[in-house]
Amino acid sequence: MTHKYRCFGFVCSGNNNTFIYHVYENYLLKRGNRYISMTSNTITFCEACDYRGIKQKSVVWCHDCEEAFCSNCADHHSSARKTREHMVVSIDNYKKLPASVRELSTYCEQHNAPFQNYCITHEQLCCRKCIDPLHSHCTNLPAVDDFLKDTKRSFLTEQLAEGFKDIYSFCEYMVKEKIQNLQQLHFKSNRIENRIQQIRKQLNEQLDNLESQRKTALSTHQTDINRVIEQLSKHQQCAGEFNDSLSFMTENASNMQVFLASKKFEQDLQKAEESVTSLQTQGALNNIVFCFDDSMVKNIDRGDIKLGAFSVKKLPASKMYVKRQAKGIQMFMVTQKPTINSVKLTLLRKLPLPEGMSVTGCLLLPRGDIIITGDFHVVFLNPNGSLNKKLQLRMAYDVTCIDYNRLAVTDDAEITFIDRNRKEVIKRIRAEGYGFGISHINGSIIYTTDKSKVKKMDVRTERITTLNVGDPIYQSYVVGSKDEIFYSNWQEHTVICYNINGSVLWKFKDETVLQNPSGISVDNNCNVFVAGLKSNNVVVLSPNGKLFKQKSLDGDGISNPRAISLDKENKLLLVCSERSHSAIYKVE
Repeated sequence: MTHKYRCFGFVCSGNNNTFIYHVYENYLLKRGNRYISMTSNTITFCEACDYRGIKQKSVVWCHDCEEAFCSNCADHHSSARKTREHMVVSIDNYKKLPASVRELSTYCEQHNAPFQNYCITHEQLCCRKCIDPLHSHCTNLPAVDDFLKDTKRSFLTEQLAEGFKDIYSFCEYMVKEKIQNLQQLHFKSNRIENRIQQIRKQLNEQLDNLESQRKTALSTHQTDINRVIEQLSKHQQCAGEFNDSLSFMTENASNMQVFLASKKFEQDLQKAEESVTSLQTQGALNNIVFCFDDSMVKNIDRGDIKLGAFSVKKLPASKMYVKRQAKGIQMFMVTQKPTINSVKLTLLRKLPLPEGMSVTGCLLLPRGDIIITGDFHVVFLNPNGSLNKKLQLRMAYDVTCIDYNRLAVTDDAEITFIDRNRKEVIKRIRAEGYGFGISHINGSIIYTTDKSKVKKMDVRTERITTLNVGDPIYQSYVVGSKDEIFYSNWQEHTVICYNINGSVLWKFKDETVLQNPSGISVDNNCNVFVAGLKSNNVVVLSPNGKLFKQKSLDGDGISNPRAISLDKENKLLLVCSERSHSAIYKVE
């Protein structure tokens, strides 16, 4: 039984009334008929010497005795027959263990007795006194020592370690994605800002042009109208003078004089009329009206027309963390890793390939989008198989996903990088040979060529090196996983596993099972999935290459499977035949 105190206190240790004082955050561990104070002093000093009233600095900790020992007592402890097999660690390493681990007791809290058995049925440690009342009908009660001897190498600890590694990798990946997302936001924001400034400049230029037109028109027509006014004023003045002369003449001149003068005045009137009608014919007498069409601006004011629209969208992350199944982490119940015997492929649906296309590569993305390559094209398909976009390249043999934004395609004698979202070519890099199968692993892409062994390109530096893996043959495929590389050789009907240094770890060849191996993928348990082009099947190989399981495609309407792609997150397998159909299988 464990009692915790968050205060100062005095604890009796032993029968000699020696007191340990200045206790911080201590807890009492009841062992047998005595309580052990698990304080910093307890760990620092040898408990056996402390029991005799001697202060000796401890150097080791015994997990079985749950006591700290000095060097002298540790020698006796390791020599005694009953304790020589106990697990002993240095006191420094023991202090580094989490407090929650150090507080765990190997004694039954209910009966204050050491645990002796483990009940498989109830998944519970039990002491001798627990068995009769609680586990008398339980048939599987192995001894604790026998049951726990391989704990550190059990599937449980491996699953826990893999679980924490998965979370670490997921968080690491998402941090990189978020940083990249932030960089993209800044980049996009700058582009939007530049576009707004460009639109504002264009608008200002148009408004300045309108203002210039207004000023020019006003100046021009003002001059013209003033000139017409001047001409009309002269004609008005002349007409008035002739009219006054005619009135005066009729009152004071003789009839002969009036007759002769009238003939002359008639000529003057005709000239005046011609001048006035000439102004009228020329349009000089038309009135000028300025108009301004601001309907667009009114529509903008009302909100009917917008110069642009700014919005914020949320897209799902490129990766989703899937919680591990509860049955995967049990109290030492699972003792072996899943084998390929438990692997099962269940047909979910079939999808037609683009008509007339010869498929050589494929990629199944976590959100269901499909990318296939072949016949000089990269074809982007929606999850339902409908066409999204078709991008023409030089050859387009195989494709792999680098990250959320980029794809890499073996394209004739180049590696072509494609923006996954815009579906456009970003850049091309010489591949040092015609490229075929391609895969992404640990920040690099590996691909097969007809000129040499498998090539490796660092995505960041674009440096290309040659690995001691595979052979220089046409249409071979490769995939990487952790520190291993898997290579399919269709000419030799073999699948070979290499380590990163190029050493062969194993080779699988059985033409009664696998003929012309082509596309290749690997799952999280390092099971290898291979498309048998001639044997018309998918073969699953164990991580050591010694065991296999095959799935015939004859009954699924798939013939001559060339390319496969495994969605590890959703446990889905895409299988593409050369020309007819593709199919998606659930990997169970």
